[in-house]
Amino acid sequence: MSGASNLCGQTSLVQLLGLCAEADAVVAPDSGTAHVCAAAGGRVVGLYAATSPGHTGPLGEGHVIVDRHADALNMTGGKGTWGRRIRQPGAMDLISVEEVTRALDAVIADTAWNRAARKVAQWRAGGDGIVLTNGCFDLLHPGHRAALKQAAAHGDRLVVGLNTDASVRGLKGPGRPVQPLAPRAEALEQLPEVDRVVPFDQADPAELIRFLRPDVLAKGADYSRGDLPGAWDVESRGGEVVFTEIVPGYSTTALLEAGAVKR
Repeated sequence: MSGASNLCGQTSLVQLLGLCAEADAVVAPDSGTAHVCAAAGGRVVGLYAATSPGHTGPLGEGHVIVDRHADALNMTGGKGTWGRRIRQPGAMDLISVEEVTRALDAVIADTAWNRAARKVAQWRAGGDGIVLTNGCFDLLHPGHRAALKQAAAHGDRLVVGLNTDASVRGLKGPGRPVQPLAPRAEALEQLPEVDRVVPFDQADPAELIRFLRPDVLAKGADYSRGDLPGAWDVESRGGEVVFTEIVPGYSTTALLEAGAVKR
């Protein structure tokens, strides 16, 4: 994982509090650490090995608990718990890397949304018009670049909603994405027409669109207003929906099927 640090036994409490406040997400091995990090303002993925079922503790909104002792899918602050009923010593060892990755995706996406909302508010206060587009952007190709440039031309600031790895798998199936979230986001952030990249964990960006309230929603011409998530929300607020031209011959799926890119 890009930018990850192991803090076990290497920091004082003061240092830990500061790092928790600055980090996008903190993986906490027990409930005590999770509560300390949450109190410091960090977003927490708690790896609980509770002594009794459901002993997770209310961390509040924006945190995810992965608890193998949970009786069911416990809900904490609107975010789900992934686990199944397992009551035995060593349950912590049964938490998979995939489970933790999914939890981190959800927590980081939630943190990124709030940061993006503050930045959008600053831009809007300065008179800038906000354009939002979205996609998986698994392998950045000329079709993507053309669409992004067209979208950016409809406003002053372009925000790109980016599907998390779990979201891409749900849409595209096993074996996707080819590139994980971090390098996909980094590639987009380096483009001059992109002002902000915001990951989202849902199957579509409707919730993100409602959250950020863009002035313009841009999407490829292979969509129509009737099947475009978020279109009604934008237009109901007086915003505009625009469709970007599709560059023939370019799509990540087509490139992979043609063998033009090795997985």
